[in-house]
Amino acid sequence: MITRMKLNTRDLAPNPFRDIKNYPFDKEKIENLKNSISETGFWDNILARKPEYANYYEIAYGHHRLEALRQLFPDGLDVEIPVKELDDSTMLRIMANENMEMWSLSPRVVDETVRVTQSYLDEHPDEVRTKDEQLTRSRDRAHGHNLTFYRSDKEAFQIAEFLGKGWSEERVYNSLKRLQLIEEKIIDKRAVHSFKSTEAADNFTKVVQDHGLTKTQQRKVASEINASSKNVGKSIIDATARSIKYPVAQKPKKSKKKLPTDFDQSMADLASDIRAVNKSLDNLYSVLNEHGQIVVDKIVALNLTTSMKSLYYKVEKILKESHQID
Repeated sequence: MITRMKLNTRDLAPNPFRDIKNYPFDKEKIENLKNSISETGFWDNILARKPEYANYYEIAYGHHRLEALRQLFPDGLDVEIPVKELDDSTMLRIMANENMEMWSLSPRVVDETVRVTQSYLDEHPDEVRTKDEQLTRSRDRAHGHNLTFYRSDKEAFQIAEFLGKGWSEERVYNSLKRLQLIEEKIIDKRAVHSFKSTEAADNFTKVVQDHGLTKTQQRKVASEINASSKNVGKSIIDATARSIKYPVAQKPKKSKKKLPTDFDQSMADLASDIRAVNKSLDNLYSVLNEHGQIVVDKIVALNLTTSMKSLYYKVEKILKESHQID
């Protein structure tokens, strides 16, 4: 039976199976709801229950609407909402289905939903549905599934059956496997949950196991590839993992030569050599002036050539050491 009651938004608590930290709000949806409520005054679509253990009310669904109302009316607002007797099992299913509608591709939300449901069924074995494991194996083979059984495939079936439509055994199975690897500290939780689709998270998990990536390496892989994309293939993740796990050795960079400590002395020597060359030029000029263009003193010419070459090499060396030329 449903009863409509006027309650204050401050007296409404979230679904007890919804961890707000692990089920993030969609900020864009909240802003759209705030605009809609401000323009139309319509905010309905919140369902609540009165638990026996508390003097407040818990909502089954409508968390975004409630958050929008709280932001619009921070001091609280009296609202008339339907209140119904709902057991924990129904509250959990409602929460899971609401999440699937909004966050069906998010591995973080899928994992949290599976974790909460697994814990609930452990505490309420009377609500567990079972089936023959052999039938499960046969059906999986018939559907082309190649699963390595984690714990027992019955557990994936039990959770999927409990949650209902939209929760396939394969999705639950992969989530259980991911949760186990996170618990064993093989998979980095922050890295795998940074992906925007369960398919990408599944591919990431396989690559991590294939290459034995450390948590630091896992975070590098997740940050380097386009983790914001919903369709990150295994080949892209694998290639990125290989480049991080097995980096190609880089050639050492050539260090720049420092200026010679005796730079001033080198420049003084160079100046002396230049003066010697100038003197040889003067000698050559005198010979040419005396004998005209017909006879040239070979010794003077050879000395001049030698001096000029020596001067050239010294200048070249100094310029290279001072990084003026390559």
